[in-house]
Amino acid sequence: CHNGGMSKTSHPYIYSIDSCFSEDSAKAIPIRLIHAQDFEDLHGRASSSFSRQMEQGGFQGKDKQVCILRNEEGAVAEILFGVCLPVGLYTFSFIHEKLKSEFGSDFLKSTIFKIDTDVGKEDSDNIASGWALAGYRFDQLKKDKGKHVPAILVWPKNADRKRVAALVEGLCLIKTLINI
Repeated sequence: CHNGGMSKTSHPYIYSIDSCFSEDSAKAIPIRLIHAQDFEDLHGRASSSFSRQMEQGGFQGKDKQVCILRNEEGAVAEILFGVCLPVGLYTFSFIHEKLKSEFGSDFLKSTIFKIDTDVGKEDSDNIASGWALAGYRFDQLKKDKGKHVPAILVWPKNADRKRVAALVEGLCLIKTLINI
């Protein structure tokens, strides 16, 4: 993802997903997956501040809705993301792009996100694949290459890393060949 998404150890046109992910979850901002049918329970248990933020943002837990919850100091405390199960391959491409549009590059460079909901293996693979696909940019022939700043995610705990890498790197190779 960083450096235009190209790995420093491989061919310059081969996309590497390594820099889209982190192992360090200590200070990661949680992304909680919410299903529309669970929204009322969440809303009822949330603090008055978080309930108000959900209401003001129109968040109801519907598919691909995003609500960024901030604490009393204004810092991001948690991100709610409406999803349908099973999680689609491109679902997390959406939230990756949403986070990039909501936050500046300096914030993204210093921030890691993590999934704060237990999901199965297939959903974990789709979450990781969608996130990494959103990190791809073909900019090798552009003057301003390398300016793309992706959001970083802690590897979902059930994801098959080799499978995700093979899928994403294969799809991105096809995209690269089309762009050349």
